[in-house]
Amino acid sequence: MSEQESKIKIRSTDPSLIGKITVKLIGDNLDQVHWYIRFSAPLDPATVTADNMEVTDTEGYIMRTFIRYDEKKNMIALSPLDSYMEGIYYLLHISRRVKSDRGRPLQKEVHLLFKLLDGRISEYELLKSTVKPPKPVERPSDYDTLMARKYLPPAERVKYEKEKAAVENKSTIPYKEININILVALLGFVSLLAGLYFQIAVVIPIAVGVCIIGVLHIIRQTLRREFRARVRYNIGAVHFNKGNFEKAKKQLRKASRLSPSDEDVEHALYRLKFHE
Repeated sequence: MSEQESKIKIRSTDPSLIGKITVKLIGDNLDQVHWYIRFSAPLDPATVTADNMEVTDTEGYIMRTFIRYDEKKNMIALSPLDSYMEGIYYLLHISRRVKSDRGRPLQKEVHLLFKLLDGRISEYELLKSTVKPPKPVERPSDYDTLMARKYLPPAERVKYEKEKAAVENKSTIPYKEININILVALLGFVSLLAGLYFQIAVVIPIAVGVCIIGVLHIIRQTLRREFRARVRYNIGAVHFNKGNFEKAKKQLRKASRLSPSDEDVEHALYRLKFHE
């Protein structure tokens, strides 16, 4: 995956907004576009929500977006859950309801107009305060199809609809790898078998001791919050991928309580909102 960083060069005449936004664009295709936005002061995490930061098209239809705030880096990450279309303008809206950790709101709302080409920002403009962007509204269920019919030529439209159907059929969340170190227990077990087979009396009690230490080590690993969170996440992923969204929500919430900062869990819970 390639990585490109760029700072938005403000072309607006509004000096109060200069230097407030930094954009980092990652990925070679439109499914991997991420916004990373830094502010001049630490934010109140409670105000960094999907209601206060949204991406829409120029008609005001909301693009589903996962939003996360990293308090240590004072950075907001916006990861689209929908694919953007190339050559079409979109708007990033940041409300004045986004506040600093001292309770101070942004001086003005931010509206950034942008267009993508080859998976990168090809055009951008921080809109002046005199421009009134459309009010964000929920998209119709057939939004993607409507957009394809409106903007794509016939040949590309057919290709798009086939790709969209393929993606929808693979609408799943990934599983997490779970690692358990069983080396000590395995070594003790092999030594025990060798001692019994060759009847080496001095080896047997040592091997038993190693086995006990190994088993205790395994138990200790499984009792860790991170391990239990991964197990809960994977159970939730199984339910999600089978379409059992209520059971998935129950397991993912348990995983979130065990590991509140786990981005995969947060993202999965956010995706569940679109299946309620």
